[in-house]
Amino acid sequence: MISKVEGHVFVALTETGVTKAFDILNGPSKEDERIDNLNIGKGWSKTFIWKITPNGAWKNGNAPINIYVGFYNTKSKIDKKIQFTIANPYILDEQYTGAVSKPKTTSTSTGTVKSTQAKETPFLPVIFTLSALIMAWRWRRGKS
Repeated sequence: MISKVEGHVFVALTETGVTKAFDILNGPSKEDERIDNLNIGKGWSKTFIWKITPNGAWKNGNAPINIYVGFYNTKSKIDKKIQFTIANPYILDEQYTGAVSKPKTTSTSTGTVKSTQAKETPFLPVIFTLSALIMAWRWRRGKS
């Protein structure tokens, strides 16, 4: 942020919804907590960085994250307020807490490593193939 006026600058990270979808992991303030920068001069600048994470209260929808900025010019006594969306993430109903799990491995008596990850049986393809074989067998049996 860069100020073009002398006076005060107020900054806050906000959400538009009633349900608060994020928790702040670290940053210069809590959510909806105003940061007061008083008696600053023209050309004053500062970078504000927050690290946030979804908290599970809002799922399967967008949760806009906004910045509120208020300027108060001490010379002209003019107060200006700006609020804008800095991100509009879509929060899924799934949570990814880490890397994909790796298959379990075991060592055999010969020293080789063997993967023991269970695999899902392809139920529908097995049933379809079995049904096709039975139908072909009955059709062929009926011809002879």
